[in-house]
Amino acid sequence: MSDQTLTQPTTAYFTDLYNHIADSWNQGDRGPYVQTMAANCVYMVPNGDTLIGTDAIQEFVNVFPDVTSAYEVVNVWGTPEVTNLHGKWSAVNPDGSLLDKGKFIAIFSKDSQGTYKITHAIWNSDLPLPQSK
Repeated sequence: MSDQTLTQPTTAYFTDLYNHIADSWNQGDRGPYVQTMAANCVYMVPNGDTLIGTDAIQEFVNVFPDVTSAYEVVNVWGTPEVTNLHGKWSAVNPDGSLLDKGKFIAIFSKDSQGTYKITHAIWNSDLPLPQSK
């Protein structure tokens, strides 16, 4: 692994990547979201089991509610080979009401073609759990 620090273009790459993912998702194409994942990605969703691999992630994404998504890249750190990202996300219902919002961490590694892929991701909600009855 290199001891190089990240350059501004590398940091900008991740902001552009998440903007592209949101734009595609909001136009009904969830493919770019899943395509950022490594084949054996460990994907930790809120209130559910950890998913392993793109097939399981694709199944999860296919049944996710019809929402408009937005992402904000807050911090990027690491090396050009292994890059970590902290961000914020939101999901808005078709009627404009907030479904959920929260934060995420993603670990990216360059694959053999030099493309960044997510190897581990976790996201959760900022909203309180509903009151139990």
